Amino acid sequence: MSKAWIHDKWLKYAQVTTADGHCTKMEPPPSAKHSLAMFADEQGKAKVSHNRAVQRRIYLTPQEIKTIAGQMDEANATVVYLLAYTGLRIGEALALRCGDVDLGRNRINVLRTQSVDANYLLVETLPKGNRTRFVPIPSQLLPRVEALLDGHGPEDYLLRGPWGGRQNTANWRNRVWAPALQDAGMKDIEGLVIHSLRHTYASLAIKAGGT
Repeated sequence: MSKAWIHDKWLKYAQVTTADGHCTKMEPPPSAKHSLAMFADEQGKAKVSHNRAVQRRIYLTPQEIKTIAGQMDEANATVVYLLAYTGLRIGEALALRCGDVDLGRNRINVLRTQSVDANYLLVETLPKGNRTRFVPIPSQLLPRVEALLDGHGPEDYLLRGPWGGRQNTANWRNRVWAPALQDAGMKDIEGLVIHSLRHTYASLAIKAGGT
C-alpha cells in the first residue's frame, strides 16, 4: 500500500464540496484513517493536501517556542529546540544516534529518518529525497546536546525515550507534544503541529538573512 494510495483514499472521503460551493468534511473509513495517521505521525503532520485552506502554516516566535518547551522535561525540550533552530524533521531527530553528533565541527549528521513500511512497521530509511546532510548546532544548544551525549555510546539514540530506547513520532506527539500544548494554552491554535517547528526554522532563517 503506497503513500499515494493513502493520500487519494483520504481525499476521497475527507471532504465533499456541495452544490452551493461549501466544503463539508467527512470521516474517512477506518482503514484509510489508520493508514494515513501512521504515515502522518512520522512526519509530524497530516500530508492530506497542498491546499493551504486545509492546513494552515504556523510560525512561532522564540518566546512561543520557549513556552512550549517549558512544559516538558529537559530532554524533550531539547527536541523542540533542535527542530525549531536546526530545521530537523521530527522523524530525523528521533532517528539520531549519539555518533551522528560531530562536536568537533559543531554539527549533526542527518543520515536517516523514521518511516513506516508496507506492513506498518516502524523502520529507518534515508532522509527525505534519499539525501543525507548535516545541520549546524547553534551555540546556545551545545550544552543541551552535550548533556544528552554524556555517558552514552555512538550507537545509542540521542533523543531517548523514558527507558532509554528509541522514541517514535506517534508516541512523542501524543505523550509529550500534545500535553505541552495543552499546558501552554496553545492546543486550540489551528494548524499548530510538530512540523510547525520546521516552518518556524525557515522563517527565522529568512529573517536572520539565511537561505
